[in-house]
Amino acid sequence: MRPYLCSLLLLSMACETVEEDFVGRLVAVQVSSIRDDCRPTRFTGDGGVQFIGRRSDGGVAFTMARQAVYGPLPDGGELDSVSRHGIPVQRGGYGNAGEGEAECQGIFNEWTLLDDDTLSLYQELPGATACENGPLWLPAAACATDRTFSLTQTGECRLSCVRLTASGSVTCDCS
Repeated sequence: MRPYLCSLLLLSMACETVEEDFVGRLVAVQVSSIRDDCRPTRFTGDGGVQFIGRRSDGGVAFTMARQAVYGPLPDGGELDSVSRHGIPVQRGGYGNAGEGEAECQGIFNEWTLLDDDTLSLYQELPGATACENGPLWLPAAACATDRTFSLTQTGECRLSCVRLTASGSVTCDCS
């Protein structure tokens, strides 16, 4: 039987199969800005409790509140839920946030593990005025942001026991 990673989204339960299982850490996340020319500026502050662990291939798997990664919305609203991320052994590059339009290219998830207690996120975001079919969280104009995510351990957890919540945090429940 495969372990599942479950997420509470809009009051409905959705589960994904977890391909590998390993022990990681639950961490309290604090987000700080190094550079941000986005308007509105990208999220800083309390990123909630999240999961981070090293995969068998040497990469890092972690969860992060969508608000902490992409927020805020242009109207000041917040993004709900948690998304899974990873730092692969080989780095990625540009991606596309729209339906293939050149105006929607950017760097959305350039994560770096600086040390065991700090992640860095660099983003070059296209503007919503040019990328009309992009996600709601795009700022009005193209911009760049560089932030650090400081991690304070609160406990251990197996990946298969991680439960994602709509509030932007995770819990560890192996029952």
